[in-house]
Amino acid sequence: MSEPQAGSHSFTIVSDEKDWLSASWLLTRHRWLWKRLIVVSALIWLFYCGLEVVPDALQYGWHPAWVKHGLLWGSGITLAVIAIGVALACALLPFRVRKLFRTASKLAQTTQFTFDAQGLRTANQHATTNLDWLQFERWLENDRILLLVLMPRNYFAISKTQVAPHIIDALRSALIAARVPHC
Repeated sequence: MSEPQAGSHSFTIVSDEKDWLSASWLLTRHRWLWKRLIVVSALIWLFYCGLEVVPDALQYGWHPAWVKHGLLWGSGITLAVIAIGVALACALLPFRVRKLFRTASKLAQTTQFTFDAQGLRTANQHATTNLDWLQFERWLENDRILLLVLMPRNYFAISKTQVAPHIIDALRSALIAARVPHC
């Protein structure tokens, strides 16, 4: 990678399994919390309530007691399905990240990042990239990670513990100035 130009900032990240896990949790929470979880929950609820109410209503008529019983039963099943699904996702995520980290460790474990007003450049022993800010879909952050999302399953995880705070602030400023959406 060439020398940093004036107005640019550089830093190096060493892959860390805990950072990968934190990035995965951040992205998972962003994707599923509220928007998608509410839609999926509503669809599951409609499905199970339909299974409980419609056959009874067709067989015995639209009696309020049967409809109420079917709605309550469908709601209970929906809550159980969602609870089991969320519990499985939370339990399996660390194992999936650990397996992915071991597989990816065959690639470069250290990456140098350089950014300026135009975009982000990365370099490691196998590849280099040169990306304009407009190529990024969005960015997210928590207290440990700043994620630069290119596509739904393609992102750069910047560990805040490995980068000086003033460089993280400069990166945030560059993202805001380039109008990369923040979620």
